[in-house]
Amino acid sequence: MRFWGFVEGTQIERVHMEFCKKLLGVKKSTQNEFIYGEMGRLSHKASIYYDIIKYWLKCVHSIDNK
Repeated sequence: MRFWGFVEGTQIERVHMEFCKKLLGVKKSTQNEFIYGEMGRLSHKASIYYDIIKYWLKCVHSIDNK
């Protein structure tokens, strides 16, 4: 699990999106949401939010005497 808090990661997101668009062979102007849907992926920001919420739920539902 990668939980280091919220990091913007705009450079990581840009490189990831460029790679995905090259892999699919689409124009650079193609909307990112279509790329994520076609590849069945989440944006970097969405996956970080998912991990943060999952960690928070794990802490909330853990036994108090730990």
